[in-house]
Amino acid sequence: MVFSRGWKFIIWSFIDVEANYFVVKAYTYTSLLSCELLDAFAVVVVVALSFFILKVRYHWTQCLGIFVCLLGLGLLVGSDALT
Repeated sequence: MVFSRGWKFIIWSFIDVEANYFVVKAYTYTSLLSCELLDAFAVVVVVALSFFILKVRYHWTQCLGIFVCLLGLGLLVGSDALT
């Protein structure tokens, strides 16, 4: 398995490292509130990608947690718009 599909894990690991680098780099160019917004949006993107690419199916309690996360994301967007 490592030899046949290991290259995919290496590519995804590299993408993850670069994404984390750019998130940390963004902290120097924006406000803390905008950084929190970017960080919270990462959870939504991971859920969507795992649903469509990895074919993950979520339990209704997990969907409720995702909905609460989206509500918090909406509050962050509203707070960022007010400031």
